[in-house]
Amino acid sequence: MKSLLSCFGVALLAGGGLAVIACSSSLDTNAPSASSSKSDERVGSIGLRLQPVFGVTVANVHYVVTAGNPTATPAPAVVAEGNLPTPGTSSSLSFGIPLPVGSGYYLSLSGFAAESPDTIKCTGAYGPFPVAANQSALINLTLTCTDTSKGTGLATVDVKTDACPRLIVDYAVAEPSTTDVGKSIVVHASARDLDNPAEVITYAWSIVDANKSSAGQFLPATAHDSSFSCLAGALDMRIKVTATNHQCRKSLETIVSCRDYTCGDGVVELAAGETCDWAAGPGHNADPTCPADCTKVCGDGNPEGDETCDPLPINPLVCHPPGDPAQCTVRTGECGDGFVTAPEVCDTLGNLGVTGSPLPRGKCKSDCSEVLFPVCGDGITEPGEECDAGTGSYASPVQASSRTCSDNCQQISNELCVACEQAGDCFASSDNCIGPSGKPFTPAQTQQCFTVMACIEQSNCLDGTGTLGRCYCGTLGTLACAAAPFDLASPGAPNGPCVAVSQAGNPGLTTNSSILGGLTNKSRPSGAAGQRLNCDKFDPVCAPLCGVQ
Repeated sequence: MKSLLSCFGVALLAGGGLAVIACSSSLDTNAPSASSSKSDERVGSIGLRLQPVFGVTVANVHYVVTAGNPTATPAPAVVAEGNLPTPGTSSSLSFGIPLPVGSGYYLSLSGFAAESPDTIKCTGAYGPFPVAANQSALINLTLTCTDTSKGTGLATVDVKTDACPRLIVDYAVAEPSTTDVGKSIVVHASARDLDNPAEVITYAWSIVDANKSSAGQFLPATAHDSSFSCLAGALDMRIKVTATNHQCRKSLETIVSCRDYTCGDGVVELAAGETCDWAAGPGHNADPTCPADCTKVCGDGNPEGDETCDPLPINPLVCHPPGDPAQCTVRTGECGDGFVTAPEVCDTLGNLGVTGSPLPRGKCKSDCSEVLFPVCGDGITEPGEECDAGTGSYASPVQASSRTCSDNCQQISNELCVACEQAGDCFASSDNCIGPSGKPFTPAQTQQCFTVMACIEQSNCLDGTGTLGRCYCGTLGTLACAAAPFDLASPGAPNGPCVAVSQAGNPGLTTNSSILGGLTNKSRPSGAAGQRLNCDKFDPVCAPLCGVQ
């Protein structure tokens, strides 16, 4: 089965109520792409490539321009409609049509294969788009001809008009839009006088770009159908047909290209798609690694030219990837470049580990030689730490860590809770984990206090109707809990969520009853934690702020 796809890049320019559309394309796979910088600099044009399909002849292309989406209900008004002659089996063409200045336009194209019984239909649509007076706008439109398969292609449009009402230039077509020096491009144009359809219209073809005027010539130059002979290389050349009805004149432009380059001539011709040349030439040494087609591609698995690596697939940790300014060259270790390259063990950009993923803990040293793990107490909350109050922001000798953040940098309270404690009856409790006045806890005892606080808060055993006894005894009643075995491995021992840390926070006590009797004893680490939270629980203002409501 057969398929054909063409893409039309359309540039619109309006003046005096008219607009022009043109497009161009090329079969040359070495032609500059639509994204090339040169194409970007020229308003209203795109370099194109098409793949021909043999055996399909498109007799004409029907165009319809509507003042709104053609699929809308009710259907929008048709602004312009007509047929464009096509090159039949040619693989590319460019064309122009006029439109009034306005906005919200939609362009639809359709055509049918001329061969019978082929049922190939070609369609394409684009919109909405505006037409502004004396300005060009680029439109990319895909015309798809399908039977049981599809293809793709590109085309370009660039048109200008003079303000000349009643004289209409229907189209300007060039086929093909690109050819080699020594060959010709066929051009067609058609114009009408709306006031006098019988008026004889005269035509004149010319090259618009003065610096490319010697690149070719029209034979004849004064006929609506002419031939442009390429005499010298010139890419993206603007040509113009001017129609006159002896009262005024109007012109339409389109784009053609004459290619003139030779791989192996010692000149790296970027416009022709060459990236190197294996022969020596003016200002260029022969490159023995340059492939036969004078084009090297980063990412094809073949190191060519100045490429020092080109693996498949590209490994960005070893070789700069395509698109990188240093593409296809071996990556050297650069601390801070976002890649971990030996001898680096991490990278500061993104705090990456050796796998290239962010470090779960620690931070990369400034020279990328070492992973620095968190230092609790340095005042910086790092991965693995819930908080880090440093040496504290409160008055000496009370440290911030004794109120909101534990000595091992785990969150035990919050600033709102502490502020409430300090303003109410629990003002002394917020410093419980420091120990009794005159007899401060040892660092180990302070940490035991923090651990009991964290257990009670995280298990929520004190919330609601919970009690400190419930946090220790669990499902056992108070009397049964007091008489239960102290060894937690024994059957029937207390099973509260914080029984183990409570026993550890009451050194020297060996019975459950003695621990239950000291659940709020501030002289012991476990009791100091329990007294603080119990005070918060029974303060109606602080309870919701401290999470023990």
